Parts: sequence; C-alpha cells; structure tokens
Amino acid sequence: MYPLSPNDKPDLATARNLIMKNIKTWLGRRLNRKNEISTVTQWMRPKERAPLAIEKRRFYPKQPIELTKKSFPEWNHYKKVFLGRPPHGFLPPPDKPSHGPPIEYESGFFTQPFDHFDNQNPNSFHQRFFKNAHWAQPGGPNFLKIGGESVGNSAWVLNEELPYLKWAKTYGATVHLLEHRYYGDSIVGGTEENPNPDLKYLSSIQMLYDVKDYIESNSHSNNSGPWIVFGGSYAGSCS
Repeated sequence: MYPLSPNDKPDLATARNLIMKNIKTWLGRRLNRKNEISTVTQWMRPKERAPLAIEKRRFYPKQPIELTKKSFPEWNHYKKVFLGRPPHGFLPPPDKPSHGPPIEYESGFFTQPFDHFDNQNPNSFHQRFFKNAHWAQPGGPNFLKIGGESVGNSAWVLNEELPYLKWAKTYGATVHLLEHRYYGDSIVGGTEENPNPDLKYLSSIQMLYDVKDYIESNSHSNNSGPWIVFGGSYAGSCS
C-alpha cells in the first residue's frame, strides 16, 4: 500500500510483484463465466433488501476541496488507542502531494441505505468518495481502495508514489477511495454534534454491499471497465 522504501523487507517486494502479476493477469484475460461458475464454490449471499420503489442512486455534485472537520488531536506523549488500536487503525494515510490535485480529481457523496438487507428501513446516508481520473483511458480499469476504520483521505488517490497509483498510470485506470460507513464524513444518522447514534449497521457485510452499490452505479454511468479493489489491514481483508 505504501511507497517503495530502501527498508522494505524482501517478502514485501515479493508481495508487490505478485500483486502486479495478478493485475496483469486479471486485465489481460477474458473471463469464462461458465468455467468460473462450475469450478468455484459459490458463497451464499444474505438476502438483499427489496426496493421499496424504483430507486435511482445518484452522486452528489463535485465538492469543494477541503479537509474533513473530523480529526484526532495530536498526542505528544502517549499514543491514543481504542481497544488496542490507534484511531486510524494500523494503516495511517500517506503523505499528501506538495502540488495541487489535477483537474480530474473530485470528491463527493454517494447515497447508501442504512441496511442493505431490510426493505422496511427506508433510511439512507451519504457516503464520501474520492476519485482521480487523471490517468484514465477509454475502457480502462478502475482501482478502488476500500476505506478502513479511519477518516477518508484524498492522499490515497493523489500520492503518485503509492504502488497502485503507479499501476494506474500503466493501465490507464481511474482510482477511487470509498470511505467506510460510520467514519469521517460518512455518518449513519444523527447530527454533526451527535453522529452515528446507532452502531447496529456498522459491519463488514454492510460495507461490502456499500462497495457493491458504488461499483454498480459507476458501471451504469458509462464506466464499464473492470474493477480491482485494494485495501490494507482490515480493509485488505474486505478486498
């Protein structure tokens, strides 16, 4: 996930090479759905919510470039932890580039349901996303970083030293970051003063379906290239 360093362990270099090899394989092959279905054990998904009405997901207009208001205070002595983990998990954001973002960069919000599996719950929330189409080519792939247990940060789609952003240049990919529900500006109910009053909908399976809806909505918006997801630590398990 992080830029190359002279202190990298040999196993890390091996892992990066394996990821690059897999990306080349995934983007270069033609999927044989018949063989895929007949040879892979299918995971049984939870029953999805039936739509209450014809519903069209929409992206909110391009937002001004600004930092989120939610941040963690600097600690000079002890590191702040919660249940043995720092506020950003074990994957702090990379450095932001010194220059401004390209014109192809945008951030905004995407409408998601509170609960993907309850058609009696009509509530929805706004989930923040970051997108950089600076290297995008027609028909090119999409690289999506799944947000983890921390505030979303634009550096994940702007820092050109990150390995998957270098791969985005190579393959003409559009890069996305989808902030995890309940973190940063992606609050699920409540107010700015009292956000996220009910943690009932904070789960990995809900976030995976957030990712599913986000990908499907993008794919329906003339962006039909293949998708490859990335993540680190917890978000790596989701990917």
